[in-house]
Amino acid sequence: MSDRNRFPLLIGSIVVLLAMASSLFWTRIPAEGYATLKGTGVDSFQFGYITKKSQIPDLHEWMSGQQGKAIFALPDQLYTPDPAKPLPYVYPIYDRTRSEEQFNQLYGYLPPQPTLDLGRTVYTVDYGNARFLFLRSDRQEKEQAAWVHAQAVTNPKPHRIALLDVPPSPVLWQALREARVELVIAGENVYGLEAAVMQEPSDFSPKDREGYGVWNPGASIDQPYMLMLSYQNDDMAVKATTVDGEALDQMELSAGVLAAASSKETVAVGIQQLWRYHRGDASIKAIIPEGFDVTGENPITAPFHLPADDWRSPDYSDAAWKTGRAPFGHTNRLQEEKRLQTRFKPDPASPSYYFRHTFFLSEAPKEWKDLIVKLSYEDGLILYFNGEEVFRDGIRTGLILPSSLAITNQGTWYREVSLRNHINKLRIGSNTLAVQVHRSHPGSPNLLFDMSLSYIK
Repeated sequence: MSDRNRFPLLIGSIVVLLAMASSLFWTRIPAEGYATLKGTGVDSFQFGYITKKSQIPDLHEWMSGQQGKAIFALPDQLYTPDPAKPLPYVYPIYDRTRSEEQFNQLYGYLPPQPTLDLGRTVYTVDYGNARFLFLRSDRQEKEQAAWVHAQAVTNPKPHRIALLDVPPSPVLWQALREARVELVIAGENVYGLEAAVMQEPSDFSPKDREGYGVWNPGASIDQPYMLMLSYQNDDMAVKATTVDGEALDQMELSAGVLAAASSKETVAVGIQQLWRYHRGDASIKAIIPEGFDVTGENPITAPFHLPADDWRSPDYSDAAWKTGRAPFGHTNRLQEEKRLQTRFKPDPASPSYYFRHTFFLSEAPKEWKDLIVKLSYEDGLILYFNGEEVFRDGIRTGLILPSSLAITNQGTWYREVSLRNHINKLRIGSNTLAVQVHRSHPGSPNLLFDMSLSYIK
């Protein structure tokens, strides 16, 4: 071989060796009982769950095309890996379709859990800001329960998800609940820890297990579907979608709300509560107190008394108002429309809706350290505690009438606001929340409202 031919061959060999070396460098081989994967970001990623009802004709080929888009889990019976084309981003759930020995050999890339004598059939996967616990329902339940507790202590990630082939035993259920595992997928059933559920899907049955509600998407979806879990910081959406990605139904959870529920935060008014509501019109009476600057340039600071016929007053009779469950509104955004519990029709004649909710406190608010509201609204909102304004956003200062327009705003879901400076406006016994929500234009297709109120002692 001439030197002229030998030189390109040498360069080519070096390039191949460098590529092989780099692949080893970037590939992390699990050796500690769990796998750590790089997601689309530290705090966001997608995770797919293939169900028996997904009905994907060539599953291996389909998942081969999903590399880099998400990681996937599925019952072992649905999948046989191709030894020539392994897919290390596919994680099986042990369902006794194969023996433990066969499972361990077939899925050699799974990380074994050294503290349990269950080979590769029980393991964890860290992905983004979540830890996935792959469990089994037929052996060593007490040992697995202790292991789940250990994961809760050693795992700093906000999201914990458990996957099994069938619902776990009472022993394992208790461990999952105490470890604050917010989502349990068992076969076709999806269990959400109720303290974390922000939006319930269709056919959601609360308290199916102590602390958990259950959702079986296949009960109401009459076509093939799969589950897609998407995360952004503390929030998680579990969507039932077609294989092409069309959303059919969804459940939303929040690790932030769950953390608050497990801290000293007490919920006085939860989300998705019943409220009285009324369309903004001439029947909505609001007095103008003496000294009030209708321009808003010089806000009134002295307290004033509201008469009983003022809609903001705790003494106001809202018996003629309608009753509905939040979230309220109307929208031209299909995914958000599914979240609404009470749907309104857009009304060009009135850009506003008014809401009232009465609740009771059995302890003195003056002992509280913080007062927190989580607000969903579009476009503008004004909130009153027992007739006194405590928060306003997306709408000008000064006098606001039912016909007043808000500032154009993107809808926000459960924005957290501290109102600790207004704790003194609440009292032991009966309290009334009054809220007015305004659109930015009479023809705007979007209006939204829901809220919660909680406190920390």
